[in-house]
Amino acid sequence: MEVTDPGVRRMALTRRQWKVMLIATLGVLANTTTYGVLAPFYPEEARLKDNSQFEVGLVFATYAVCGFFSSPIVGSLLSIGFSSKIILVSGLFVGGSFFAVMGWLHAVPSGTPFFLANFFCRIVQSLGASLCSTCFYSIISAELPDHKNIAIATLETMFGLGMMLGPAFGGFLHELGGYPLPCYVFGAIGCFVGMIAWVFLPPTELKENQSTKINFHSLDAQLFTDLLATVCALSIMNYNDVTLSGELKRYEMTGGKLGLVFLICATVYGVSSMMWGTGVQIVGDPRYLVIVGALITSVGTFLMRPVQMLGVEITLPLQIGAQCLIGLGMSAMYVCSTLHGMHYAVHRLGFPDDISTHGFISGVFMAAMFCGCFIGPVAGGLIDDMVGYARTLQITTVYILLTASLVMLTMITDKIQSRGDEEESLRRKGEYVVIGSNAPSSLTV
Repeated sequence: MEVTDPGVRRMALTRRQWKVMLIATLGVLANTTTYGVLAPFYPEEARLKDNSQFEVGLVFATYAVCGFFSSPIVGSLLSIGFSSKIILVSGLFVGGSFFAVMGWLHAVPSGTPFFLANFFCRIVQSLGASLCSTCFYSIISAELPDHKNIAIATLETMFGLGMMLGPAFGGFLHELGGYPLPCYVFGAIGCFVGMIAWVFLPPTELKENQSTKINFHSLDAQLFTDLLATVCALSIMNYNDVTLSGELKRYEMTGGKLGLVFLICATVYGVSSMMWGTGVQIVGDPRYLVIVGALITSVGTFLMRPVQMLGVEITLPLQIGAQCLIGLGMSAMYVCSTLHGMHYAVHRLGFPDDISTHGFISGVFMAAMFCGCFIGPVAGGLIDDMVGYARTLQITTVYILLTASLVMLTMITDKIQSRGDEEESLRRKGEYVVIGSNAPSSLTV
């Protein structure tokens, strides 16, 4: 399905749209930094509190599990008319407040009490994140229908920036003030953005008298493939996050240099998101870029370690280049599959171009994102334990290529179906067409 978005060429927004865009970008940035801020210091703190690596993994994984189940519910609430502004602000306050609460948990006794307290806080944080994340994408799509490509790509740029700034500032604040300080600071930021949204964000109204409403029965093979591409991209991203530090130990880098290498993938992801959003207008069908992104990502994962079986020496510059490719490719897969899903629901399935449709689509794509966030560390970690890092990346590369093949298959079947529909339409009309004569092109019988 080709995408027509004249807003890519000229970003002429109204004052209301600029206000919505600014608040959405701030919210995504605050929400994403909160997600990644624990990565540099929580695992070590948890081990000092006598928590196992499995318990540490559960604390991180539960965020994704809760988000997976709650995001479609939020999307369904938006589709039936619940206030997007109230849901969004509630999510920012809930997520920010409970992240600040985690700063007090260093006083909880070691062992199971510390694990359970953090486990519960992460569940509530995930609920807050799914509330506001789903609303951001649906509000942007509804309020900026003619600028959807650039607007969503901008949010993905903020997503990448948040993934970059969260661990960096989290590690810095941890060194400055210990375990509580990062939680207090980023929790306060989330609540502050919530106050800004409450005061300045205009409400997005649901259009009345809509004859059709999107629901779970509307998810066909095209949308399901878009969701699989999203799961693939986010699972690769999160597997990379949890295994990269172990892979880089061989270079005996300082903590600061290690942090810089971690920033590379997220930085490229954020910077390239805008490029892919603009590129959709050029190629027409976003799925072309999903396939390109998958191929780029597969090259990146192959260069991280499997290329060693070809006799290539694994070096730090090679792996830094691989991180660049992974960030570039994942950005294309996620941004373009999301754009295709939103355009497809409106222009091919015929659902209204408003908050009801975009709220539902955002909900299921957020669920796919959280699913990838869970599959990457958990399934990837289990495979890693069984067959090792290099073999896991071989499997990962095949997984990415299979996803690209599935997207390509849907494009082929889509074109065959479209050609068949066109031929059927022409057949019905062409029964009365007299080629090369002055007869009328169609007759009513």
